[in-house]
Amino acid sequence: MDLTVPRLSLTGADPTLSGMWRVYIRNHSRLGPWYTRIERQPGWVIRASLLAAVLIVVVPIGLLMLAALVVGIVVFAVFGAAAWLLGAAGRMLGGRTDEGRVNVRVVHRQEP
Repeated sequence: MDLTVPRLSLTGADPTLSGMWRVYIRNHSRLGPWYTRIERQPGWVIRASLLAAVLIVVVPIGLLMLAALVVGIVVFAVFGAAAWLLGAAGRMLGGRTDEGRVNVRVVHRQEP
């Protein structure tokens, strides 16, 4: 004896959220014809169009992000090396002895 509850809907589709969106799009005046046109295409056509969309949109964005990351790392390394060299040159030439403090009064307390 089967006690499972059948999944029924008016359109014969599953009553999940994605199924409801499919029904809405199919019955939409502008999107419905496009949805049915796409749905009738063979699987390889849809896969080829998705691959083309990925190659046209996602790959260039990924490459731009990779280039920005490389430029950021190079700039950070160059500025870090320049700061280190300037600091080393300043220390060799007998730079400041106040440890970089300006307008700060340091109070050394002695514990009794």
